[in-house]
Amino acid sequence: MPKKKLFSEETMTIDNCQCVYCGHVFNGRSACNGDMDRQTVTCPKCRKLMFVSISVEYTCTPIED
Repeated sequence: MPKKKLFSEETMTIDNCQCVYCGHVFNGRSACNGDMDRQTVTCPKCRKLMFVSISVEYTCTPIED
């Protein structure tokens, strides 16, 4: 039986997750339940499990001159 074609091998978005199986976009924070160490997430549409990598970017700027 041939493998089903993926929507994408990898998706990268800000604030949301995009399922690699069906392309559905959903709230990443809710899906991970705020757990920054989470390694997997389930798509709420197709219910398939996928790996997730979470990163946070900080930008700092001066307050005083």
